[in-house]
Amino acid sequence: MASRKQRRFRLFTRGRVWWTEYYDLSGTRRRESTSQADRTLAAGAAERLVRARLEVGDRPPLLIEDALALFLASRERLERAEASFDYYKKKAKPLRRHFGGRDLRALTRVDIESYIEGRTEESKGDAGRGALSKELKLLASSLRACAATVENGRKLYEGDVASLIPSDLVGYSYQPRDRALSPDEYARLLPALAADRRDYLVAFVGLGVRDSEL
Repeated sequence: MASRKQRRFRLFTRGRVWWTEYYDLSGTRRRESTSQADRTLAAGAAERLVRARLEVGDRPPLLIEDALALFLASRERLERAEASFDYYKKKAKPLRRHFGGRDLRALTRVDIESYIEGRTEESKGDAGRGALSKELKLLASSLRACAATVENGRKLYEGDVASLIPSDLVGYSYQPRDRALSPDEYARLLPALAADRRDYLVAFVGLGVRDSEL
């Protein structure tokens, strides 16, 4: 019979929810919730969670701050307006609070579902779901920025972002309204754009042209 430390993980219950106990790479015993009430589903969730934790290896951890910095740097290269950076920083606050100190390479769907549950409790209603959707999209974009960055011959992030944060997980998709700018909005938008983009806005609004025509 295998010894306790040879077993990959074990399951136990706390209330109605199954938890898993396993040993990490340093030999430290850890316990985490699978967020599942069904034992079969919990076993699958535990297998994915433990595999992700143990396959990280000895690479330096990929922290949320690092991922966000890479994403913001990519936006800066596209000369996004200062207001856009303020928006991203605002949406990043709960991500920093929840995932601070965590190695993003070890994130699993269980972690994302736990984040959704916690944020849903904090923010009720459609507005809350909308904010949650934007936060998860920011996390996904940051992970994709890491996946596009190679250090020492390896991508910073090698996971499947689409599987980790699928579009249907939040159940909310923002649909922008198709409308014209008001004179006041135009007056505020123009100076907020990068200098080399303002002529485009003037042409679009003044001529009413399509992309290809411009």
